[in-house]
Amino acid sequence: MANKSTKLSGNQILKWADAHHRRTKKWPTATSGNVRGASGETWSAINAALRTGSRGLTGRTSLPQLLDKKRGVRNRLAQPTLPTKKILTWADAHKRKTKKWPNRESGNVIGVPGENWSAIHEALRHGRRGHKKGGSLAKFLSKNRDRPYRKKGGPLAVKQILTWAKSHHTRTGYWPTKDTGKITGTANERWGTIDAALKGGFRKMRGGSSLAKLLDKNFD
Repeated sequence: MANKSTKLSGNQILKWADAHHRRTKKWPTATSGNVRGASGETWSAINAALRTGSRGLTGRTSLPQLLDKKRGVRNRLAQPTLPTKKILTWADAHKRKTKKWPNRESGNVIGVPGENWSAIHEALRHGRRGHKKGGSLAKFLSKNRDRPYRKKGGPLAVKQILTWAKSHHTRTGYWPTKDTGKITGTANERWGTIDAALKGGFRKMRGGSSLAKLLDKNFD
């Protein structure tokens, strides 16, 4: 257990954040759990220390603000609103260029620096940037365009997810992330949909977790 009087520095926090990003392909947030390689440290406690100015820090900031300032990671809490008309304009442009409607794994929004479809999906799902909670990119396009919405996949089991993850690691030397794509050996499963089910409580999952958290808990 880390001594909570142990001093912290911005440089140390950034080193941990960089290591987290290299491993998971995502920047840490206050809900990212334990800090790998720092016994007893959690991202929640680090965020709290940045806010309050404890443990040698100056205070009145946060983990998102630090990463925004030092690593150029867009602070989702400071992001501008996303009008429906703007999302549809981007979706229409994506459809014209690719012949397909975008989904949360479609990457960056074409011609719009700093915006990506995964972040837009998360904003719709969590009720950010001017939208009500409980939506999704698929539901949004089903409502506003002719993209059919189909709820995919049957019940999942944690044991099966871990088996797939271990197989992926054995084969590639890397643990999968939500951006890894299709799960080898399955017909239609993707790591992004597994991550969404763990987060949102879909497909018999309990919710409140993620692929990264599940792997952190079960594999060192």
